[in-house]
Parts: sequence; structure tokens; C-alpha cells
Amino acid sequence: MKRGFSYKSIPGWFTFPKLYQLAVADAREGDVLVEVGAWAGRSTAFLGRAVKESGKKLRVLVVDTFQGSPNEQEMVSAVKLLGGSIRGLFETNMRLAGISEVLEIRQARSVDAAGSLPDRSCSFVFIDADHRYQAVRADIRAWRKKVRPGGMLAGHDCYTYPEVFAAVRDELGRDFITTDENVWIHPVRAGVRSKQKALAKVTGGTRQKPGSRSRRREEAESCHKLFQ
Repeated sequence: MKRGFSYKSIPGWFTFPKLYQLAVADAREGDVLVEVGAWAGRSTAFLGRAVKESGKKLRVLVVDTFQGSPNEQEMVSAVKLLGGSIRGLFETNMRLAGISEVLEIRQARSVDAAGSLPDRSCSFVFIDADHRYQAVRADIRAWRKKVRPGGMLAGHDCYTYPEVFAAVRDELGRDFITTDENVWIHPVRAGVRSKQKALAKVTGGTRQKPGSRSRRREEAESCHKLFQ
């Protein structure tokens, strides 16, 4: 790890450290944790560092096209200026964060990557990719069966985009919770009581209405930082 380098140095949107800490704490030796949608690697750097510091033999699978979300013009423009892919910048950031050895990178669409994995092979999957309604529903359907009993399927931006919240609700019914970290969480049933106690650690705070955050401004500022 480069001296003085922090995940906070990486542009991006990361509001869920408690959830990532819980995912690592709950993981067993040999487990696979998946991050779907990494952008420049801000959240990935935090997760990778938590895995290393845990002392467990865990693997972090990163899934991204590294081309930005097609409906997010600021991201698409930033990727274009970087030559069509943000992967080089992502890998540089991971080397600076000192976590490359715990990562496996799959440059692929979310549902395609999910299709290449056995069912019940992951302890944790976090979805932060295409935020359009149908895409979120497709991601949930593809990844839900990849999580082992006792694990968690979760995702970002349930308060940022109304379509994300609607997709999660329509796909999972009432079988999810939301937290003040702007995430939704679907516990895969096993040891429900103990899992509910653990989830209490990442819940609380004031709830926001779906779509109440100004994501566009954050997005433009973050993309601009890639070139500073």
C-alpha cells in the first residue's frame, strides 16, 4: 500500500462501510464476496482492506464492464475521455491501495458474470451497477441464487433512484430492509434470528424518501475528479 493512500482518495460514491464490515465479519474461511459495479474502486479499496485485515482467506470478486452505466451521461463521458474503459485507472487504484492480491476481476455484464458461478457459492453480493428498473430486477434475479444460506444480497442507491427502490420492492416483496447507508439488504434465510441481530448493527438513522438525494451533482463532481 502506498504510504498515505486511502480509499477516500478515489473518486466515487461509498456510503456503506458498516455493511461491508458486517459482510467481512460474517464471512467464513474460503468465502467469496462479490461487488457488482466498482467504478474507480473507492468501495472496493475499503472492502479489500477489510478482508486483508480480517486475516481470513477470502476472495473478492469484482464485476464491471468498466464502461460506465449507459444511462449515466457523466460516467459515459468520463470513460470516453479515458479511452473507452476505466479499468486501467481501477487497477492502478487497487495497486496503490495494496489489495490487488485479494481481488479477482471479471470484466463482464452483471448477469453474464452471475451465470458463470455455481449457485450458493457466495457469502455476500453487493449490486451497484445499472440503476434502471429492469436492469436492477435482472441483477437481483441473477445473483440471488448465487448467495449461500446465511449470506446477504444487497445493493446501493435505494434512496437515490426511485426506480431502484421500486425494482427491489417488486422483485423481493417485503423480504428486504433498508438502512441509513442508502442500501437495501436481503438476508438469505438461515439462522434468521442471529442474522437479524447482526443487521441491527447497520440499520437505524433517519430514512430518506426514494429519489431524495441529488445524485446527479455528486456524479458530475466525482467524474470530474478523475481528471484532476
